[in-house]
Amino acid sequence: MLDAKQIESLLNSLCWHLEYSSFSVKMSTSLFLAELFATSSWIDKVSHIPVYNLMACIEVLIIHSLNSEDEDLRTAVTSLLRALSQSPAAHSMQLSMMLLESLAESSLRTLTECSLVSSLFDLLLSSMSSQSLVSLAMNKQLTEWIIIKIQTNEACESMICCLGDLIKCLPSAMAAATFAKVSVITESIARSATTAAQVTSSKISDLRFCCQIVTHCYLHWMTSFPAESKEEIVRGIKGLLNTLVVSWSQVLSLADRDLLSSLYSDVVHSISSLLALKDIIQERKLVIQLVIMASLPWLTENYTPDPEANFCVTEEVKSLALTLKPLLSDEILRVCLLSVIVASKEILPKWRLHILRTVSNFKRPVPLTAITKHLQYLLLDQGPPSFHLIYDLLHPVLSLQSCIVDESLAQVLGQLSCIVAGGAELSWKNVKCKTPVWDIDRVICKKCDVTEKQTLQSVDPGMFEPFIQLIYKDSHKIRLLMAAALPRLFSHIKISHANGETMNMLQTTLQLVEDTNRDVRVQFSTLPHRAFQHSSMEVIGQFVDKVLTINASTQDEEMKETLIMTVQSLGRVEDQNLLPICIRFLVESYLSSSQFVTATAFHYLQRLAEFRGLNPSQIYQKNQSMLAECLSEKVVEILSNRYSEELTVMDLFDRASKLFHYESPSLFITSLEKHIVPYLVSSEHTDIHQVLKLIANHVGKSYQQLITTNMKYIFSHLVRSCHRTTLEKKISYLEAETRLSIKSLLRQSFQGVLNQLLLYFGTRHQQIKLGLAFFLSQDGQTQLSSDNHVSDELLAEFIEKHLLGVLVEFDHILLQRSTDIKKKEDVISSLIHVIKLLGSRRVTSLRIKISTSLKLALTTTAGRLPKLCCEAWLCFVKHVEVASLKYMLSYIVVTLLPLIRTLPADVAPVLEYLVVKCRKELSSSFNELYFIPEVPQLSEVNAVLKNYMVFSGRPDAFPLQLKQYLAGVNHDNSEVSKQALIKLRQLLLDNRNQLYQMIGGAETVNPLVTEAMQKVCILIILLYYCLYYISKLMLM
Repeated sequence: MLDAKQIESLLNSLCWHLEYSSFSVKMSTSLFLAELFATSSWIDKVSHIPVYNLMACIEVLIIHSLNSEDEDLRTAVTSLLRALSQSPAAHSMQLSMMLLESLAESSLRTLTECSLVSSLFDLLLSSMSSQSLVSLAMNKQLTEWIIIKIQTNEACESMICCLGDLIKCLPSAMAAATFAKVSVITESIARSATTAAQVTSSKISDLRFCCQIVTHCYLHWMTSFPAESKEEIVRGIKGLLNTLVVSWSQVLSLADRDLLSSLYSDVVHSISSLLALKDIIQERKLVIQLVIMASLPWLTENYTPDPEANFCVTEEVKSLALTLKPLLSDEILRVCLLSVIVASKEILPKWRLHILRTVSNFKRPVPLTAITKHLQYLLLDQGPPSFHLIYDLLHPVLSLQSCIVDESLAQVLGQLSCIVAGGAELSWKNVKCKTPVWDIDRVICKKCDVTEKQTLQSVDPGMFEPFIQLIYKDSHKIRLLMAAALPRLFSHIKISHANGETMNMLQTTLQLVEDTNRDVRVQFSTLPHRAFQHSSMEVIGQFVDKVLTINASTQDEEMKETLIMTVQSLGRVEDQNLLPICIRFLVESYLSSSQFVTATAFHYLQRLAEFRGLNPSQIYQKNQSMLAECLSEKVVEILSNRYSEELTVMDLFDRASKLFHYESPSLFITSLEKHIVPYLVSSEHTDIHQVLKLIANHVGKSYQQLITTNMKYIFSHLVRSCHRTTLEKKISYLEAETRLSIKSLLRQSFQGVLNQLLLYFGTRHQQIKLGLAFFLSQDGQTQLSSDNHVSDELLAEFIEKHLLGVLVEFDHILLQRSTDIKKKEDVISSLIHVIKLLGSRRVTSLRIKISTSLKLALTTTAGRLPKLCCEAWLCFVKHVEVASLKYMLSYIVVTLLPLIRTLPADVAPVLEYLVVKCRKELSSSFNELYFIPEVPQLSEVNAVLKNYMVFSGRPDAFPLQLKQYLAGVNHDNSEVSKQALIKLRQLLLDNRNQLYQMIGGAETVNPLVTEAMQKVCILIILLYYCLYYISKLMLM
């Protein structure tokens, strides 16, 4: 195989023969080069050689192929140029500039007769994205050269598109001059077509090319320059547009019947480009003429346009329409329909709607694609009053069973939902001149396509539910387009368990999870992140169940790969409860026996971690219990020989330790010990003790020590996961393995066992009560009934004795930042059930310690914890005797103050119980609650407080309130200080006269006024410095 240098040397040698050898040698060399470049592997190798090394060689190849009649060589060189267009932008730009400069200096007349030149300009277009690489001198030279070619009818379409992009790189003044020059040329061509006695297709083609130049240059100016420049352009091309319309009309009327169809096709393509840019034509009559010209196929004696169009619907036009109608293909009708759709909403609305309904009724697939694909622009222009057209025009075409219509529907479904949601707009950014104006996907959604997403209204699911059936189509292209549209659609439709339509849509879309086509599955994998952001766990649960079912039933590695991608997308949903589920799935996939699945899972687990801002260590710390369960299941699979490859338990731990960046398996096993041992003990496998002994060896303990030191976790896990008979069986197993009675095992970690049991009292209430009963049965001091039933009173008495130790454990969990939020939620939920079990008498005696634990829980604001805290505080105040609440009232309200701003509806029941229901017993302390903010949810509370303020009606109320609010400003709680400042400001505004009296009504200033002034001055200074430093940061 030749290397790059050898290939370069060979090409230079061959090009030398092309330039200097005899005719016969040149012919042989040409044939050899044609065969050489016909091989894709050679072209690929050449495209990787630095372009500047190939300049002379490729220039010789192009010039020789242009002068040669060997079409094979031309085709081969064209393929080479296309391959080079994929090389780095700097290289392809440099190459194309030099080659075009060489061609510009040559006098080749075959320039426009060869597709090779078109490929050469395509090469230039492909590198135009880096506009800074275009030198001003070369830009100007190329622009002038292309304009000359247009004047001499030697311009190809690629040249014209290239000119449009070149103009974008010119300075404003130069661009304006170029624009004016092109307009003059275009108008000249239009006039020549008007005065011509005979019409040719090349004339119309020239008109079409020039029209594209005008529209694309206009597009650039409209998006890049100020409004005054836009107005100047519109004024400048007004005469040009009138000339174009006149020339089109006359050319069509003069054309022979054989040419009429192709001429009309070129005309309506140009009209579509002009009408798509609505602001380009300010004159209403001109727009009407264009619309009528585009709607000639539907102009009949039975139905004519609005009277406003009478000036241009002449007998000649009607005659032309009758002549044209049988000649037009479906493709021409499609372009005509596009023109009708994109025109401004105030132009002949009834006539245009009549055309759309007529086409929809005839059910011809190709014209219908214009309606299905481009109706979005009409909806965007006309707004909500036109949304009924989705029902009227698009729903009926679903029954047509046309592949191309279904494809066009699937292609625009997402954009339609964005428009109906009210968040779509047109964008002209990054538009290339090579793309027709009317075929640009320009709809940008404020929710789906921008970084700072806006909240939009939800759309009616019934409007889009029928389109979901396209998922069942046999064509994988339709399913692929549907999979691409679903993220947008479900961004605007809230999937709710109570809404049957949305659930039906979800059930149907789930078919794509196991689609036979991998591309469809890959595209669908992006859906969960967008679709389930605001869905309930019941809805998401169905999706997760579907994924898990498919994963368990398939051995197809590519299917597992796309399932991993889908779950990774689901893990990006904001709901924190989903993350552990997704991580578990990815970890299980990582521990798969397939190396491909393992590598895929590792990659997407890393991506999910990066998205969540987590490293592997943090993932491990937050999900230890779940990962332990996952690993224990894999251990049982290995022991049961259910793995498809030879894998030991130690290999499993080694692989997992590497995933979470542990230096050795032993360190990993040590960190996971207390989590994994309970799962392994509860396993039914007969050889599980061998794994336990392996773990004991790695953590440096004996087998018996491993069980006794983890007994508190083992017993709690067995109580929660085993039936009574299984529990007794496992206890016998533990006694046999340790040679100790269960009583001795529990006594060794008495408080720890109780802590672990009560930690799950809220989530496993009945199981924990049975576990506590068993726990008590091992205590010789407690007398139980024959069936070991324990009354709530007996349990409450037992828990009360040891509650302080339990609360210490709870506080430790609540204070740890690394603790999973789910575990903290379990703590608060369990504390609620403990309070209810203890009753008022016992809670009152322990109220200080319990309230301290509840206050600690407020340091975490993630997940459902704040709502659970509100429930816990309500339960607490209702189980504390009212007489004791009197001295805690201010403390409780101050503690809950931060939640009033975020969860006023959840805090309100607590304050209503304290202030409204217990007003008689607690009213003497109400004057301390001046800092409760005025929010709608607390209106009843504030109304009661106003009636019980001790200052009401007193002559010295103002100084007393002033003193109270000034003291509140110094409060340790920032929320109290904030509310005190708000109240202080309002008090001073309402009592200005009394304030003036206190300042000037005596020889000495009242100390309260002095204190108030000091605090105000301090606040002003602090505010000044805050604003100063903020401004400094903004300037950095």
